[in-house]
Amino acid sequence: MRGNEGRRGSVADLLLVLLLLAVVAGAALRLIDRNADGESRNEEAELVLSIESLSAPIADYLTAGDVLYTTDGTLFGELIAMESTPARVVLEQNGAFFVGTADDERVDLRLSVRVQGVRNGNLFLLNGRISLPIGKVLTLYTDRVALHATIVRWNALTV
Repeated sequence: MRGNEGRRGSVADLLLVLLLLAVVAGAALRLIDRNADGESRNEEAELVLSIESLSAPIADYLTAGDVLYTTDGTLFGELIAMESTPARVVLEQNGAFFVGTADDERVDLRLSVRVQGVRNGNLFLLNGRISLPIGKVLTLYTDRVALHATIVRWNALTV
């Protein structure tokens, strides 16, 4: 009789091990599904960037369709629209301040750039890893110019 009890213990141990393996496999599958859902949340967004008092000839080198890169060469996005206005300057005279426009050689730009990333509260994560909060100053490059731009806002793009 003792021999049968030993086998029953072995069968119970085997069932326990199989149950533990099933639990671990289930947890692993859930984790994989969660990661897949995170990747599916990758979305397109429009970032609006502001550049103040840029030299007008440099602004002439920018066109819709230009590809922008970060300092380390990471793809930032595609320029989809650009608005140019005469640069504003603050003048002081006898203790009073006035806002006027600079000469025709300087402009203020508003750039709309299409980017890919993940929305996370009030900020956007470019490629899911580079934080882009509103107000952040970026150095961006095209194949012709370097720009220092401030993030003004971002909007989710619908496909």
